Parts: sequence; C-alpha cells; structure tokens
Amino acid sequence: LVVKADAYGHGSVEISRAATEAGVSMLGVATLHEGIELRAAGLGAPIVILSPTLLSEVDEIIEHRLTPCVSSLEFAELLSRRCVAHEVISRVHVEVDTGMGRTGISDGDAIEFLERVTAMPNLKLEGVFTHFPDADSGNTYFAEEQLRRFHQILESLARRKIEVAIRHAANSAGILSLPQSRLDMVRPGILAYGYYPSARVPRAIPVEGVMSFKSRVVQLRAVPAGRFI
Repeated sequence: LVVKADAYGHGSVEISRAATEAGVSMLGVATLHEGIELRAAGLGAPIVILSPTLLSEVDEIIEHRLTPCVSSLEFAELLSRRCVAHEVISRVHVEVDTGMGRTGISDGDAIEFLERVTAMPNLKLEGVFTHFPDADSGNTYFAEEQLRRFHQILESLARRKIEVAIRHAANSAGILSLPQSRLDMVRPGILAYGYYPSARVPRAIPVEGVMSFKSRVVQLRAVPAGRFI
C-alpha cells in the first residue's frame, strides 16, 4: 500500500496500522522521513522508499530498517560500504525507467546496473519495478509497451541467474486497466482510499471513499440586495 504524502491526506500512521492489520504486507513511501515517521509510530512492516534518496540519508535508512530504491551506482556503493560497517544486510529495490522519464535506471542500462549492484556485499536485491504514467488515460498502448520492455529486462535477468523476488509495476490505474501487470505485487495508492485514478479506467473493482468531510450550519443570514458579502 502506498502511504506517501500522509497517506494521500488520510493520516499515514492510522492508515498504515489499519492496512497491516488487514493483511497488507508492505508499505510504500516517497521519502526517508515518511518512513521514519512510520517506524517511530511502531510500524514493523517492510517499508520501501519509492523515490531516490540522498547519499546523506544512507545511515538513517540503515538505522530505521527501510528499503531504499537504488538509482545510482554511487548510492549503491555507499550503501554497501555502510552496511558492511554496520554488519547488516539491506534489501533494495531498483526502478527501471521503461518510458516515463522521471526516475530510475533506463531500460538500456538496467542489466549492467543490476549485475553490478547484485555483486556488491551486504546488498540483497529484493525487487525490480517500473511505473506507468499513462495507464489512467483510457488508452493502454503506452503502458503495454512499457510492460513489454519490463518483461524483456526480467527475462534477461533470469538468463543471467539474477533472482528477483518481487517484480512490480501496477499502480492504481495499472491494477484496473492492465490486469496482466499485477505480477508479484501491486502498488495501490488512490484506489485503496476509495477513488478511481480517472474517469477513463475500468471500474473493475468497486470502491468507496474512506474519508468524508462533515460540517454543520452555524448561522443563516438574510442580506438585503445590494449589500456587500
């Protein structure tokens, strides 16, 4: 479950507690400090930082048992060295950019990058993922092409005997629009809070909003025409 941005404004701690009690096995955040907030509240579930993190945040990632998204060799090498120093093993996920162009390793560089990361001491490759920017548009052509490229990467890794425990691609829109993208794990965000990511996705899963705003009228006024409001 993605609980970034205070769980989309719903309260990350409260939502995370309810989610893990209901069987959610992993939480996704955007930043180091979002992960630290959940750890400070006593959440023990695996927490993946889905965005790239700073070199200066490596020791805090290790301290709070967070799973980083590794997006550069410089970061991976520092994380490896610090894990050796702390005598711990860090699980890591790697994002493959299959066309979105935001973050991650380009699909053309992904195999070499993953080979080098998996050879680093005290790092365990747990997940490889990609992200769909356009699966909520009503036209899945772009996302289908991304998924095709992603599978090519995964097949190349399998041929090289590089094991990937968790392959994931589907965000809320992907879950609804491309069932074939669900793979080993899905990353619902807005869908889990009861809202469809757009009006153009299939309503394949019935949802109901989990938050409501309520108010009461405290005063009614009759104002003459021409008066300022």
